[in-house]
Amino acid sequence: MVPATTYYFRVKATAPGYNDSEWRTVSATTTAEPDQFEPNDSFANAYDFGILSGVNRFNATIHVGSDKDYYKFSIDDVGTEDCRVLLTYAHSSSVDVDVYLYNASGSRISYSTGTSGTERISLNGLEPGDYYLYVYNYKSGTGSYVLEITAPTAVSETPSTVVTTNRDLVDPNDGEISLREAIAYAGNDGLGTTITFGSSLKGKTITLSGTQLTINKTIAIDATNLRNAQTGELGLTISGDGASRVFNVTGGSATIKALVVANGAASRTSTGSDGDGGAIYLAQAGTLTVV
Repeated sequence: MVPATTYYFRVKATAPGYNDSEWRTVSATTTAEPDQFEPNDSFANAYDFGILSGVNRFNATIHVGSDKDYYKFSIDDVGTEDCRVLLTYAHSSSVDVDVYLYNASGSRISYSTGTSGTERISLNGLEPGDYYLYVYNYKSGTGSYVLEITAPTAVSETPSTVVTTNRDLVDPNDGEISLREAIAYAGNDGLGTTITFGSSLKGKTITLSGTQLTINKTIAIDATNLRNAQTGELGLTISGDGASRVFNVTGGSATIKALVVANGAASRTSTGSDGDGGAIYLAQAGTLTVV
């Protein structure tokens, strides 16, 4: 039986002295019991689903009219077009369930407050991180619902020296190659030592996440293919975002070609660099060519 649903029964007495043809109708209403996620009635007590990947379905209840359900979930890749929150329930005069999406700081991102028994929130473009869902019944009744969260699916990447994303991260399961990853991959496992860039990065900026790019081997970082053929304008910028040096060449021979290096910063307390070289620092053990 479905929780918080009224069922009707027809009964007939068959004992001696009763009219066998006399039917009577009785009713009984089932109750919605607290689900396995309780108590989750606030952000602080949100039930944590952890890091989700692919399609995830959860059966839950609004077991009292004032019940509020909070859930926390995490994604480790950018949401794609098929990523969403889907909530389904039996809509009635006393059950109208809505869902809200919040970021980790508690700011509302999106919501769905329809009356058809189906609520949807797209997760397309959602950045990796922690998020919260708030589910509650706009009416005063009780009932059950199914919460479905379709999260990005982890895709193991093949090491490569072709950079495919302007995000500065190291994640072997996101299916993308960052510049930081390409530097680490170069010269290993049969890969070459020249790093190039996918055409989708033309006109983009790779903003470092607060940590410099260290080069300690012989490699070339070449963005010639992104240069404007008519004007000669460079097509890719590597930015320290004012938070860190951009390149630190500690060894080997580095060639940096057709790149804009911008917004680097170096502290005087930087180990081994004395705070010099906000854009590029070259140690005595290395060699550098900038073209």
